[in-house]
Amino acid sequence: MRSAETSSAETPSHGERRWPEGLGRLHTGEALRLHLRNLYILPTRFGGLWLAGAALLQVVGIQTQRNGPLLLSFLLLALLLLAMHLTHANLQGLELRCATPAPGFADATLAYPLLLHSDSWREGIELRLADGPPSPPLRLRAGVNPLLLEWHCRRRGFQTPGALLIRSTAPLGLFVCWSRWWLGFDQARQEELLNRLLGRQRWALGWLVLAGIAAGLASGQVLLRRGQRPGDPHERDLRGLLRLLAQLGLEAEPGETLEQLATRASAQHPLLAPPLSELVACHRQRRYALAGRQGRQRWRQGLRELKRRRRDAIRQAKGSRP
Repeated sequence: MRSAETSSAETPSHGERRWPEGLGRLHTGEALRLHLRNLYILPTRFGGLWLAGAALLQVVGIQTQRNGPLLLSFLLLALLLLAMHLTHANLQGLELRCATPAPGFADATLAYPLLLHSDSWREGIELRLADGPPSPPLRLRAGVNPLLLEWHCRRRGFQTPGALLIRSTAPLGLFVCWSRWWLGFDQARQEELLNRLLGRQRWALGWLVLAGIAAGLASGQVLLRRGQRPGDPHERDLRGLLRLLAQLGLEAEPGETLEQLATRASAQHPLLAPPLSELVACHRQRRYALAGRQGRQRWRQGLRELKRRRRDAIRQAKGSRP
């Protein structure tokens, strides 16, 4: 019937997140220190109305050409910017750490101990679990501040309270600054699991990740090259034919057409005349008519016949040598 102190646990429900505190990364670890990289800040509804009032005073001052509304709007904007920095500074530097909880019973309200380390006096700190009500605003003195966080455990076994929201709107309520922390993350259990899976070969995990990334990049590059081949299919097939003839020492001269090159090749190698004439006719049909797939198949058949006859011509040339 016990519910326990620490463990890895289930994921928080997305339906329990509220705007805007549901935004932002959910941080893990046995301790959390709030700083620029894990704090989020946005205007509250009151802050939005404040900004709209300042904009309205700007419009009124511009339209009436009076300095009073403009001066008041500048004061409101200056106070808004000052409140943003003060609200953020109210949470920045605060460190939260999990203490050792006492066992309890399932379906009972338990106390989860936290230690809050603060380097200065802070006011208006609110803590709320994902499925619990918000706590009253806390006043933290400089030093270590112990806190018991109440949560309701519904199941037996090792459980954690889940996601904890740390927020503050002090001192003026124009901005809300918050961060999210997953309570009960046990680093020792994670280390034990890695040691059980990899043993002393934990260094191989990094190499496996790098090998997977390299394989993904290589396959992506191959697919990208296949999808971005230059030229149309007719030009690619023509270049392949020219490369095949170049292996026989028949280079295309400047300004020479395919028909002229095929005539010259047939004169030097009479065995290649039938497939070359077929390829020339197929090329003319694909270039000036809608041949489609049938024309591509005809081209491939002619190219296979040309390769076969080229091999025969090479054998005859080797056999006729003295």
